[in-house]
Amino acid sequence: MQIYSIKKVPVKIRFKQNMGINLPLFISIDDMCRTLDGSCDGSAFVIMHYSATGSKTELDCNFIRPQYLGEDDDSQIGAAQNARQNYVALQQFLDKNQGYASWEGCCQHNGYCKLVHNDDAALFIQCRDRGVIGIAWRDTNYNTDVGLRMCAFIAYYLGFINAKRDRTLWDIANNWLEKDASLIADVEFIKGVIFEGIRSTTEITGEFKIVEDEED
Repeated sequence: MQIYSIKKVPVKIRFKQNMGINLPLFISIDDMCRTLDGSCDGSAFVIMHYSATGSKTELDCNFIRPQYLGEDDDSQIGAAQNARQNYVALQQFLDKNQGYASWEGCCQHNGYCKLVHNDDAALFIQCRDRGVIGIAWRDTNYNTDVGLRMCAFIAYYLGFINAKRDRTLWDIANNWLEKDASLIADVEFIKGVIFEGIRSTTEITGEFKIVEDEED
């Protein structure tokens, strides 16, 4: 009887990009929110990049959709309209504080800083171009602790999947951010959420690795 061996070939993962930055999979953000909050339908986030020269770019924004509603449900449409209002408020929150969180400001010592205002939470983290990436979260249950943890999750995710592109971002996420227990309680759990999202999205059952595209 002939026995054949099957070699698992690592699968190349491609993420949505903006400004050459790999962006987190939304499914993982949704999963992490529901793990922390239990009921977080309607919670929204915005990710912004602020350069050292003063320019800004919205990298991503999204919101947690109610699971029990269909796409054409009036409440689902209302949730989308409410999310757009949240995006504006969150971006304004980040815009107002990005100077304070600049490379020369509060990020100077550990590379990141966290802020809370009313029901909104934000985290700024340094990146390679001497700018900062700002992440803001508006929690539907008005829980800023959950908001900060979600900002930290997204920041760590960004660092993890851009490690070769942006060593500054990854070094701060890996060496400083993950040690802040108020933001990241269990880094191995976070990695598990990231990997499970990749597996479920790509239907990978075997091994996989993140391979960076060569930059132009």
